[in-house]
Amino acid sequence: MKVRDLLREPYTYFDADDTLETIAKTFNARHIASAPVVEGGKYVGMVSDGSMVKMLVPPKFLGIWVLSEPAPIALLKRMTAKELLERDSTVLVPDDDLLEVLPRIVGRKIDCLPVVESKRTMRLVGILRGSDMVRLFLEYFAAYKAKASLEKAPARDRLEMETLVGRVLAIVDDEGMASASSLAIRLGITQGTAERLGLELEKHGLLRVRYKLFTGPEFVKIERTG
Repeated sequence: MKVRDLLREPYTYFDADDTLETIAKTFNARHIASAPVVEGGKYVGMVSDGSMVKMLVPPKFLGIWVLSEPAPIALLKRMTAKELLERDSTVLVPDDDLLEVLPRIVGRKIDCLPVVESKRTMRLVGILRGSDMVRLFLEYFAAYKAKASLEKAPARDRLEMETLVGRVLAIVDDEGMASASSLAIRLGITQGTAERLGLELEKHGLLRVRYKLFTGPEFVKIERTG
């Protein structure tokens, strides 16, 4: 699996001139703690809740806290993302192998890795968060449970369940919604298999199932924030 397979759309980023107030409001509204910053279309660094909190902490001099007040509100209101930047040389490109970049994600203080078009252009094309990895684990768990629950299904429906899960989620993510009957036709499986697969994915929080009187169950995309 490649990094491009987990890229989220849309994703949160800031321009270098965005204010501290804008960043704080966005973090609070979207329940995130870090995001990349771009300037002139290029990735230039990260901003996080940690870099914001530092603005409220009195500075140190020779290891001793200086007795001063935090930055005044007037100064904070003028502060921009560029002044809060945390320079980080760790970037991913869409064709990176996911298993190879996992060590770069583990143990990071910032729960976000920027994905750029190439290390030459540094044009930001997406982000990868720890929550994306959690979603990947849920897909594997759902595939395992679905395979176990389909023991009486046609043999072709039980094969490559991980692939089926990925294809169902890709269709629903791209189109926002898909019916069980249309998925069955497009994926070459029975409608019963499609319905059971959708219910398993709903149990794992990967999509939502709603029922229509004449068309049967529909699978609806769950929007991801961040």
